[in-house]
Amino acid sequence: MKLKVTEQGVLIPKELLGDSQEVELTQQEGQLIITIKPPALSYQKATEYVLKKNHDLYQRLA
Repeated sequence: MKLKVTEQGVLIPKELLGDSQEVELTQQEGQLIITIKPPALSYQKATEYVLKKNHDLYQRLA
């Protein structure tokens, strides 16, 4: 994909970034590398995930 460089820089289409809220940009050997960071889980979603993963263990510890 070719992108036009403006005075402000380069605009990357959102569909290439998915749900990510953050990317990391590095320059290496004349190339720009964009690493997409996965979206952070909210506290509630993370708690639900952990409880589903090992629910029996958490019930015994509670």
